Parts: sequence; C-alpha cells; structure tokens
Amino acid sequence: MQNLVYKQFEVYYDHLLGHLSILYSPVDNGSSFSLLEATLSICNPDETPLSNKNISTPIFEKKHDLASSSLRCILSYGSSQSSTLLFALENHTLHLCCKGNCRFRLDGHFLPQTPSEEVLSVTDRPESPHLRAASGPMVSVGDNALFDRQRDFLLKFNCSGSTALSYDWKGKRYGFTWESKANAPLDISLEATENYCRNRFNFPYRGIRKRHGFETPSVGWMTWYAVKFDACEAVVLENATRFKELFGDYLDARPVLWVDWEWCHNDLKGTGEPGSDMLTPRKSAYPNGLKAVSDKLKEMGFLPALWVGPTNDCQINSFMKAHPHWLLCQDRRWCGQYWFDWSNPEVVKTVIPRMFKLYLAWGYEALKWDALPMTLWIMAAYREKRLNPNLSPMQIFRNIAKLARQTIGEDIYMMSCCGVNENDITWCQDFFDGARIGGDIFTWEEFLNEGIARILHFFPLHNTAFYIDADNLVLRKAYSTVEQARTRISIYGLTGIPITLGDAISELDEPRVDMLRRIMPVIDVRPGDLNGTRLLSNQSSDRENRSIARPVQVIRLNIARSFGQWTIAGLSNLTDTPQSYTLQLQADLDLPSGEYTVYDYWNKRYLGVFKKSLKLSIKPFDTTVLRITLVEHDRPTLLSVSRHITQGGYELVEFKATENGASGLCRVASGETCDLTLLLPVGKTITSCNVPYTQNGRIAILHLLSKSARSKKWHCSLN
Repeated sequence: MQNLVYKQFEVYYDHLLGHLSILYSPVDNGSSFSLLEATLSICNPDETPLSNKNISTPIFEKKHDLASSSLRCILSYGSSQSSTLLFALENHTLHLCCKGNCRFRLDGHFLPQTPSEEVLSVTDRPESPHLRAASGPMVSVGDNALFDRQRDFLLKFNCSGSTALSYDWKGKRYGFTWESKANAPLDISLEATENYCRNRFNFPYRGIRKRHGFETPSVGWMTWYAVKFDACEAVVLENATRFKELFGDYLDARPVLWVDWEWCHNDLKGTGEPGSDMLTPRKSAYPNGLKAVSDKLKEMGFLPALWVGPTNDCQINSFMKAHPHWLLCQDRRWCGQYWFDWSNPEVVKTVIPRMFKLYLAWGYEALKWDALPMTLWIMAAYREKRLNPNLSPMQIFRNIAKLARQTIGEDIYMMSCCGVNENDITWCQDFFDGARIGGDIFTWEEFLNEGIARILHFFPLHNTAFYIDADNLVLRKAYSTVEQARTRISIYGLTGIPITLGDAISELDEPRVDMLRRIMPVIDVRPGDLNGTRLLSNQSSDRENRSIARPVQVIRLNIARSFGQWTIAGLSNLTDTPQSYTLQLQADLDLPSGEYTVYDYWNKRYLGVFKKSLKLSIKPFDTTVLRITLVEHDRPTLLSVSRHITQGGYELVEFKATENGASGLCRVASGETCDLTLLLPVGKTITSCNVPYTQNGRIAILHLLSKSARSKKWHCSLN
C-alpha cells in the first residue's frame, strides 16, 4: 500500500489489488472523510486484462516540491507492457495521470461515506440562461461536480477520456467510470473547494436543517396579499375552511395559515391602532386574541404561522414604558415609529426572549420575521445615539437573530422577511430556515422583477442552505390573466419553492383552482447548478432602466426515481407578444443522444418523438410544460401522469414496464380521476387492465379513480 499526503489530501493506492482511496481533511475540522473509493483496471490495447499478479518489481518514487507533492508508480508486466501512474497533489487539486501502451479504467464511488441525500450532482460551468433543477439523485450529461450541502463542499472532477456518471440506488452512492481513449493517457483531476457557497455569496452558510418538520416546502394561505387590512378572525377562519374544502385532498402535510402583520397594524402609516402593539393584537380584528385563532386553526388541521416584527413598534409598548432609555428614536416608517436600541445588551436579552416566548405561547409554530432591513438602516442612521456606537448594524442583526433562534429552538420554522438585497437576505441565514427573497409581487412587473429574477439569482441556495421564498402566488383577475396565472403557478411548481396563496379563496375560479392543485404538494427540488442566472439585463435599483434579458425563460427539472428518470421542461413567455422557441434537447436540457417522447402537460397533448429539437409556439405571458422521456421501443413508455405538474415526480410510487405490460402504484386525490398516458410499442394493444382505459393507436390512457383511498394500484397486459 503506497500513500501520499499533502495538506488536506491523503492518497492510498494498492497496486496489487488496484484499489485507490482518497481522503480529505477540511481546514476547519480535522475529521477526514472519503472523497472516493475506486478500482483501477489496466488492460492490453485489445482490452484483455493485465493481471496484477504478473507485475514485476514495481518502482515507487515520491517527490516533494515547494508547492506540491507527487507519487510516481511504474508497473511492468513482463517485457512488453508497462504503465506509469503519477499522483500529484497541489493546494486544492489532485491530478492522476496514467500513461503507457495500455488501456486504463477507473470505477468507483464519490463521497461513499456521506449520506446521499446531502449530496447534489451539479454542473459548475459558466452561467446558463436556463434554470437547472433536479429532484432525486439525477445525474445529467453536463454535471462535473458533487456538492455536499451540509459541509458546503464542492468536489469538481475532470477526465480526459470517456466519462460515465451514475447513481447506485442499492448502495445509495454516486458512481463513476473513467476510461482512457485508444492510444491515449488517462488524465483525471479532482478539485476540492471548502466553504463554496459561503465564499461565493459571502454569507455565514449553514446546511439546511429540517427539524421543523417541513421535509419539503410548505403550502398554505396568507392574509396580507389576499385581504390586506380586512384581515380578522372571521376572515381567517372563513378562508381556512374554504382552503381545506378545495385543496385538503391534495396535500400530505398540514397546510400553513399565515396571520400576517395586520394583527397589529391597521394601515401603512406606522402609527398603529391605540391599544395594540407587538405584544397585543388589535381588538377590532382579533377580539378573542391570537391564541384563540391558532387553537381553531389547529382543530381544522392547519399549522398556524405568525408575522412578527419585534425590533420596533407603532405604539409605546410595555417595555418602552418601563425602560424609556431603551428607546433609540422615534422615526416613523411603514412598519412602526418607535425603535429599540438594539446595541444595548439589556434590550436584547430582555425583549427578544420575552416576545418570542409570547408568540409561541399564542400557539404559533412558524414565524416570519419582518422589518429587519429597516432595522439595519435605523441602527446605522442613529449610530451616535446608540449605547454602543461601535457595534456594527450587521453584528446587531446577528445578535438578535441568534438569541431568537436560541429562544424558540430548532423545531420552529423561522423565515426572514428581508427581501431587499443579497446582504439583508443572507447575512443571518444560518439562524433562519427560509428567506423571503424579494418585494411584493402583486403586478406582473413586480412578479418579473421581485419574483422570477430573484428565484433565478438565489436558486443555488434553495434547499441547500434554506428554502427560498418568492412570496405569495397572486392569481386573481385583477393582477393575472389565466395565462399569467399559469406561468406563476408553473414556475413555483417546477422550482419546488413554498406555495402560499395570496388571494381570497372566493376569488379563485375553477381554472385557477385546478392549476393550483397540480402543484400540490411541493416536491423536493434542489439546484442543478450553483451559479444561478440573471433575468434582468440591468440589475440596478433603477427599475425604469431594467429590461428582461430574454423573452422566454426555460426551467429544466430533471427527475430521478428508483424506477426511472425523465425531464420536465417549463418554457415561460414573459412578454405580451407570441413567441416561437426551438428547444434543443442536448444544448438546452443536457440530455444524452437518443429518441425522446414529448408530452404537453397543460394542453394534454402528445407532441411526438424527437431526437435533437422541437419548435414551440407560446402565447403571450403563457407557459408550456413538457415531459420529455427516453423512448422504450420494446415496452410501454410513460408519457405523462395528470395528477401533478411533475408528471410522476410526486404521484408515482412504483412503476414497471415490460414487453408484456405495465404496472404501478399511483397517489391520487380522492374522487378525482388521474390519467396515466402510455405510448405502446409498435403493434401492441392492451388486452386486459384493472382500471378503465381508452386506446387510440399507440396511445393508451388509463383512468385511475379512488373514492376514498389516496393511492391506486394499476396494471395492464399487452398482446
């Protein structure tokens, strides 16, 4: 066993077994972990294997230079064949070069000791105009790195020969095969980057934690966008009742009901209502208090959530009355006018625990903390008046966020409402579980600027560091045509971000309700690259000079399940004119060469089989969603499933197709028919099926219906 150690790398190579092991020790943590375990096979040019038992006396040479270390292994197989392996270690990179009149093949697994659910296969290449996302351990053709979201660690790899990446479902590990080309050496490089997102976005990264119970982002309803200052106990419960009636059968977990800031504000003036403050709800809106509301919501099956803004108040509250010197200033803004001096440690250690314990005592299980950017600005503007003017606004921010998290514990979902810029959104994100990433998005222009553009920018952090939250889905006719509603819904559904309805439920007509059901619940989606992309050609704060960089935004969602993999492509026309778009299967979607079926989800149309590209026409403001699946010529190919926009990503629990038929287990909504569409092999027809079906040529549609159960088994036989 030969070894080579340099800085964070450790290399172990057994030439008799061909076994290669590479370990890595992070700078901040001495505990090493395995980067890869592999076996190196060496063959004759005709690919007959060379036996390691026939190696004559090997030669091993170690060399240590000023900024690198290397290990050279010379292996001779009799008088005709020899190979040289050179391991070279530099600061962050390991190089392996295999030379000789031989063929080389390296088979193994990446990060074999790291839980696979924490590892993402990604591409670390220049910015793409498309948003790349994935659900499940999907490996794409363009992927060249693995990201460990808990360690914030990127392992980038490159190979001069042929490369095959895969996921081992049985062993739950990412695998690879690297093989030299004929008469060519095999050059491999591994580049390790610690604190990848921390340094790229310059914020205190912490891997996402889900002790709060939201294994996937939540679905729910919020008062502010829907009813604004008309929110009250009766309105909350009325909308909760209607929400459950329309959407209850489409969810697996408790929906979230957000009581927003109207519980202590009655307008945007910042002066508030007499008798109401951050410790006391408005009597006119919530006469029985907020505890009574949360109790009723829990009885109805909701998770109650509350807007909080304890850094300031509209009225002089009990803390300010008892301790007038804790008050920093009176400066009226939309959220309030009286500001605590948060540089005063007595204020921090008294007010934060008392307020957050109160909100928990009211029965709320998720919190949305607002007015934080405004707090930063006030702390900066009144620096000289503060008890401690030497404490930076950002450190003040971190002090209060840290204590709030310590007070509520890790089991409560806490979202920051800091949708101004990257600084405010990310600076304390190691204490939050989610983050609002933009401003209000009522109008279409607001949705472009504060919604889509922000999703594209922050998506590398979604489900890696926290859940990004683009705020409410506003679908009512006053703000969205049916096409605009479909686009908003599609983008939320394909990116896997939280879904919070921002309309009075009574204002949602049947088409909008049906489209919303297709994205419920949210599935587990993570980034497919870590670079993000820009939508706006000018990212300045001057909205007058902003314009979209492209008329059609493409979202590529790759889905991998144990029974198969496919791609969902969303193409959104962001303009008020029809658009023609040629979708390139390889260049746009990173699909390997092959024949693919394409199904138009919203229009319920099979478009055909394509190899390289297809041309699409997209109506103004509308979105086309496609399921793209590799053709199975000798067995049924699944074209689409109607229950969910991911067309199998949520609803399919099992699926199996053979030459003789197909079968599976599908999640369904009680009382609703779920259509499962198949492309049959040439000359085949269905001879028997346990559910109703229709067949037109090679297209067969199975109609799955359950009156009470949430899943349905199905099977069909072919002639």
